Amino acid sequence: MKVFAGPALAVVLAMGLAACEPTGTPDPEPETPVIDPTTDAGSDRVAAPDYAAIVADENRAPQDKEIDASRAPVETLEFAGIQTGMTVYDIESGGGYTAALISRAVGPEGKVYMQNPEAFSGFIGTALTDRALPNGEIITSQFDDLQAPDASVDVVTWSMGPHELYYSPDGAPEGLGDVAGTYAEIYRILKPGGAFVAIDHMAEAGSPPTTGGETHRIDPAHVQAAAEAAGLVLEAQADFLRNPDDPLTAGVFDPSIVGQTDRFVHRYRKQG
Repeated sequence: MKVFAGPALAVVLAMGLAACEPTGTPDPEPETPVIDPTTDAGSDRVAAPDYAAIVADENRAPQDKEIDASRAPVETLEFAGIQTGMTVYDIESGGGYTAALISRAVGPEGKVYMQNPEAFSGFIGTALTDRALPNGEIITSQFDDLQAPDASVDVVTWSMGPHELYYSPDGAPEGLGDVAGTYAEIYRILKPGGAFVAIDHMAEAGSPPTTGGETHRIDPAHVQAAAEAAGLVLEAQADFLRNPDDPLTAGVFDPSIVGQTDRFVHRYRKQG
């Protein structure tokens, strides 16, 4: 896995609604050291779980294992720096693919919030409640109302979802949350030094954010701009979900590209 360090260092995915960087993901700053996620600056925890063993566990749900190849779960957990005992907030948890992995990684002393907007309830059904994660808490809210205490979360994850801020599904004509308000909420719930990990389907460089509601893609420059406006600092980018053969124009549900989209992976840090 190639990881490119970002411009500053203070630090550190549902089957869900996989719908729903400029190709030019911002160039990495030259030779800035990469922070080791197993020594997270936002927490005094230093126990990094065996991510490969978590993913290989035969007790995982069969439907989750079927999509592992397209989600790079080991690399994702490692990049996010998920550690034993952490509190993690999984935005747009969908059916809980990422949350289930996080639940295993943080263990019984940790916690995972599983958030989805009310407008997605019909799509998700009972998928989250059926999982009955012992250390999980289900949250139904808009993206700009995360319903967690201030400075209480070690890591916020949002997999295949930031583009949803520009999508208005049936039943939610006003959308799923204000953009600035959403990133302000992410900043609010993170502990000082906590991490925000954003993964999404790539749109062409310079594309307007409205692609989020059309092809369910987003130019990562929009995500970066919103995160930085909220006070978060881009710390690292990774290429383990990149696909240079993706034309970046087809909708993510198009049979020609479904499950194989070019995706950016960013890690931001709340300094403090």
